[in-house]
Amino acid sequence: GPWLVVLKRPGSGFSLIKAAGAALAVLLAYLGLRGANG
Repeated sequence: GPWLVVLKRPGSGFSLIKAAGAALAVLLAYLGLRGANG
């Protein structure tokens, strides 16, 4: 559907996915460090 066009377009949709991925990576890293420390 139209979502594929938005995802494949190197515009706001792509940067939004990158931002979400970065936020998720930071969250997982934070939880990992927190779990390792206590």
